[in-house]
Amino acid sequence: MTPTTLTFCIDLLQRVLQEGLPADQLLERAFRAHPHFGQRERSFIRDLFYDTLRHLRLLGEEPFIAHMESIVRGAHHKHHVEAWQNLSLSCAQRVSLPDWIWEDIQTQLGETEALQLGVALNQPAALDIRVNRLKCKRDTLLESFQQSGIACRPTPFSPEGIRLATRLDLNCLESYRQGWFEVQDEGSQLISHLMAVKPGWRVVDLCSGGGGKSLHLAALMHNQGAILACDTDGNRLQRQKPRLRRAGARMIQTQLLRHERDSVLRSWSGKADGVLVDAPCSGTGILRRHPEIKWRLLPEEIEALHERQCALLEAGAALVGKGGHLVYATCSLLKRENVAVVEWFLSQNRGFRLISAGKILEKFGLPGDSLFMMLYPHQSGTDGFFAALFERI
Repeated sequence: MTPTTLTFCIDLLQRVLQEGLPADQLLERAFRAHPHFGQRERSFIRDLFYDTLRHLRLLGEEPFIAHMESIVRGAHHKHHVEAWQNLSLSCAQRVSLPDWIWEDIQTQLGETEALQLGVALNQPAALDIRVNRLKCKRDTLLESFQQSGIACRPTPFSPEGIRLATRLDLNCLESYRQGWFEVQDEGSQLISHLMAVKPGWRVVDLCSGGGGKSLHLAALMHNQGAILACDTDGNRLQRQKPRLRRAGARMIQTQLLRHERDSVLRSWSGKADGVLVDAPCSGTGILRRHPEIKWRLLPEEIEALHERQCALLEAGAALVGKGGHLVYATCSLLKRENVAVVEWFLSQNRGFRLISAGKILEKFGLPGDSLFMMLYPHQSGTDGFFAALFERI
């Protein structure tokens, strides 16, 4: 590790802890600003950057910025592997989590399994893609990849998923340009399956973001019916449009909202066959991809998120017609954002009943006795996701 790469990593990590941008965006911007780094140096820096970010607490004491040089050197020499053996450290220190996040997952899972989850959250995540059924079959894309020398295999649960053995620049592939697939974690793919949509349904994706789940729902509905993809961020909706064209999803209409009770949704009130509320959340389920989240998140933010999630779920429920499905989902591991939201909703809405997620998803190899879909990286190999399915009665 040369002084140049050491200084570069220290500066990057300090910026991650002080600025609000995602770590991957900061890293790519920094590489563009320093084009003298070759591919080998970039790969080394990227690995060291993420390894350090994941294991900050195990490698050093807070405030991390004050000790960043020794922390980075410790990550480079893999001192965190040795530190893990130090049983005098608390469990939260060993898995490099803030105490309050550790306490939440330990309460849910118990110490042994919470440690397994903590270890999994500090591993790099796989690169999953979802085959677009409107244009391609999974076997066809698998064969195409294998002929091109791209190592991959089917995902174990999602019938449209493919897991790549190494990270690639997928944008340059002709199959991507033709709309044969989208990048999407396997766990995220299973959320769309939970809604159990049918061709001809009218569906609202209330927090559609980049549009990945809307695209998946369109494929599951064979492009028959209507999907309203909503968001309060106009830039996100604009970025959806080339994805919709590439995927050939003709039945998706985008809608900018001022808020979840926007009057433009009145025509859908009580008429939707399905509503997806993929709510904004802490992102604790995607710490494998974004380890910076755990160092930025504050416990008091969770209560504000809980209130926002309840409001969004209530607004989504108002759009569901009799017999229709309502799915609430997050990429959070925390009870206050998941089960607590469901419990609040059921206490306020006697017109809905909870449907066992396990009964819907057991055909994909998930436990059939689960009331909710709760995916943990150490168990499923996916990112962490929660989802609940309701039916208007």
